[in-house]
Amino acid sequence: MKTLKDTTVAADPVISAVRRAKTAVAEKYGFDVIAMVRALRQIDEEENGNKAEDPTAARVTPPAG
Repeated sequence: MKTLKDTTVAADPVISAVRRAKTAVAEKYGFDVIAMVRALRQIDEEENGNKAEDPTAARVTPPAG
């Protein structure tokens, strides 16, 4: 049976960067998920003119039959 002498695995630099960015955003909003969602919705509305208040508005209903 093979075993690893060193059980630590080098972290992927992309994953590390994503985690740092995620932590920075969370800290900016005091780790308040609701505040983060509100900010993202506001940014989306400003950039795209989308109204993100009704999450079901963009759903497509399948045709009856």
